[in-house]
Amino acid sequence: MAVKDPIRNRIIIDFTVVSMLLHGLAMAYDAVAMGELMHLVGDVPALLLISALFIWLRPKDSNEVAGELEG
Repeated sequence: MAVKDPIRNRIIIDFTVVSMLLHGLAMAYDAVAMGELMHLVGDVPALLLISALFIWLRPKDSNEVAGELEG
């Protein structure tokens, strides 16, 4: 399971983030195209916020951390 070793399983987290972002963008497009603007108020921002949270909490490997410390 990815929970036990998130650094080794970052691809699963990345897939989740990308799929949530694409789903949110598709819902935004459909909401505008079909006139269901209430989705823009609730569902779309929720998906985008959760995606942003996952990106912020995404585990970093030692190479990424070392690059941040040097720069």
